[in-house]
Amino acid sequence: MVGIAASALLERPRRGAAVLEVDELRALSTLAGRFRAFQQGLASLSQDSLAQTPALCRLAAPLTESRFAGLLESIEGKFEPDGSIADHASPELARIRRHMERQQRAIEDGLRRMLRRLEPEGSLQEDLITVRGERFVLPVKAEWKRRVPGVVHGASSSGQTFFIEPIETIEQ
Repeated sequence: MVGIAASALLERPRRGAAVLEVDELRALSTLAGRFRAFQQGLASLSQDSLAQTPALCRLAAPLTESRFAGLLESIEGKFEPDGSIADHASPELARIRRHMERQQRAIEDGLRRMLRRLEPEGSLQEDLITVRGERFVLPVKAEWKRRVPGVVHGASSSGQTFFIEPIETIEQ
C-alpha cells in the first residue's frame, strides 16, 4: 500500500465511513509496522547524521507527528499470519470464539455418543461424523433413516446413505 491508498484509508473515518474491510485493516497494520520501523531507524541516527540529512527530516516530520499513529498502533498485532483476525483483537471476539468452541465440542460429543449408540445396530453407513452445508451430520443407511430423528441434509448419489443432523445436536 502506497502513500495515496494509505491516506485514503486513514481519511475515511474522518468522512464518517469508519468501517474498514479486513484486508484494509491488515494493510494499515502492515503500514503501522513499517511506520514504527522507520521511526526507530530515525531515532537511532546520531545528531550529526540527522543534521546531514535535513531533507529526510523534513519528509519524516509529518509521519512522526501523525495524528493517525494511535489508530495504526491500535490495529497492529491484531492479525494472524494467515490474515485472519486474532482472538485477542478484542475481549468480545475472544469471548465469542471461546463460546463457539465450547458449543462445537458439545455438538461433537453428542454426535460421538449417538455414534456409539447406533453403531451396534448397524444403522450407520460409516462410523464417522461428517459435515454437510456447514452442519454436523451422521451418514445413516437409507433403511434406518427413520430411526435417527433429525434433519436430512442430503443423500448420497446412490440413495443408500442419508446425511442426518440429529435433533439433539440441533438443540445444542
